[in-house]
Amino acid sequence: MPSLKFQTIHDINSQHRRNCGSVFVFEDDDSLRQSLEALLLSEGYHVACAPSPDESKEYAALHDTQINTPAVILCDVVLQFSSGLRVLTERPADIPVIMMSGNSTELEVVRAYDQGAYRFLLKPLDIDDLLNTVKNALSTHRELLALRVEQSEVAERFSKLTPRELDVIKLVSQGYRNAEIGDRLEIALRTVKLHKQHALEKLDYPTLPKLIYWTNMLEPRPTA
Repeated sequence: MPSLKFQTIHDINSQHRRNCGSVFVFEDDDSLRQSLEALLLSEGYHVACAPSPDESKEYAALHDTQINTPAVILCDVVLQFSSGLRVLTERPADIPVIMMSGNSTELEVVRAYDQGAYRFLLKPLDIDDLLNTVKNALSTHRELLALRVEQSEVAERFSKLTPRELDVIKLVSQGYRNAEIGDRLEIALRTVKLHKQHALEKLDYPTLPKLIYWTNMLEPRPTA
């Protein structure tokens, strides 16, 4: 008889927190780190705290797993044994990074933003500003994860097309008429219509705006 797996209240609460978002806090000041953990837990987030990224097993595991739930990193610029700025280049899956500092120079702030920091917060931290920043960063990451899922689904749809069907459908999305497509690809009008029909069938007959959106998603057009 197969064994049954029961979820404890702790398991359910933990999963709920992960769905709300995970916050990784790297702060070497014990008192501040504990305060941040208590604050973020009270907001319903899953929280993993450590004095540095190297001391967090949960953070290390992110590099080896597919990230399906939103996350954000809250990191002090000056850690005990290293610079917190390195998180900006080592983070997995473009997780937003919020940097914190009590005495950073303007150059450090500029450097952090140049390396992709989501926000730079000055200590002493304003609680409302901190919570709003975390909320917005998680929303940004949630949208990015959703976009990646959509891109994967669209790529799977288009993988069903033959090379010629793909050529035709790209030109359709760019506004070319059947006769113009035939001229550009040097194929007969009847052949264009046939490829177009087969491609649209495989793509489940998307509207023209959706077709344009999909093709741009797969092959973004260069900006002028």
